[in-house]
Amino acid sequence: MNLLDLPGLDAIRPEDAQQYLKSAGWKRSDERRYPGSVVYARPAPRGGEVTVQLVVDPTLADYKRRTAELVEVLAAFERRSPLDVVSDLLLPPSDVLRCRVHSDAVQSGFISLDDAIRIRQAEKQLLLACAHSEIEPRNHFPRLAQAEAVELLRSCREGPSARGSYVTTLVVPVDPAVGQLTIEPFARRVTRRLMEALGETARLCETQDTEGLLSRAKLGISANFLLALAELRPQGERSFVELGVTWSRARPAPVMERAQVRFSEGVFGLLAGAGQALRDRSPTPGVEVEGFVVRLARGAEEARGEIVVAAALGDRAGTSMVHVDLEGKDYAAAIDAHKYGLRVRVSGTLTVERRRLSVVRHAGLEVLGEGEA
Repeated sequence: MNLLDLPGLDAIRPEDAQQYLKSAGWKRSDERRYPGSVVYARPAPRGGEVTVQLVVDPTLADYKRRTAELVEVLAAFERRSPLDVVSDLLLPPSDVLRCRVHSDAVQSGFISLDDAIRIRQAEKQLLLACAHSEIEPRNHFPRLAQAEAVELLRSCREGPSARGSYVTTLVVPVDPAVGQLTIEPFARRVTRRLMEALGETARLCETQDTEGLLSRAKLGISANFLLALAELRPQGERSFVELGVTWSRARPAPVMERAQVRFSEGVFGLLAGAGQALRDRSPTPGVEVEGFVVRLARGAEEARGEIVVAAALGDRAGTSMVHVDLEGKDYAAAIDAHKYGLRVRVSGTLTVERRRLSVVRHAGLEVLGEGEA
């Protein structure tokens, strides 16, 4: 392939190329100066020195040709394909998360649309869960809706798929370091927490420490995190999922025990069970339940009673049956709502006991008019 035909070549920004060179160990050479460009050098593997010339003015007529020459030298020096080098040069300052699914079903690099959607939704939930844990660690988050976390997710981009079974690329923008390097931006703190949580989860799975999975909220292992991770389950025996990170070249890379983790197919049932157990053992305040009354129960001489509301809860699949104890006035309103098919709403703390969902410490029942929601 003619290097001038490489896709994206003329979109490489000089500032991103300089960040790439600096992070890869190239040093700016002030001894060699050319109009409109700078020279970087580094020792060659067998002695001597290798130099590259970076044009810093993209409006110059030969910018594309000079950039192609830069890519050619980098590809030869790093023993990588020019396409891979261009892909890295195009990246803005960002942490890059990669998820590789290895199974017989995806050896060709193709995957079913349903599985592709499931994987991306799981990645989204993983990042959101860790962002919420960075804000305030909890065993379970009833809603992943904190503004700072949602805004981070909106800033993320999906990068091109990499080679090797089926690989997704999630680009998390990270602001460059300016001045004090010790102050990490929120995005970097979230990707760090994600990798720490994945590493600790992998270690606990290796030792079959189920109780450990239920007591690591401070490390970012919440019920939401575990349930999202379980959704990455690959198909087939001897299949596995690998998750790893390439840290932004605009900031010092964190020192971590594991920058890449692997989960074999056999541990995903453990992850799902631990996630459900952690969710169910955590009373969840501030839950709003809205749906239809499907069951009424009270004693013959009692004013108060219990109702069951069929409702969709954000972190549970399908329709949930939620039990609510009501005082006499609210119970009478529930009877009318059941009779006329009206929706009801109740807000309080959601608890789970032996798979029974209940709302306690609530402020009473609200009957919604037809079409009101």
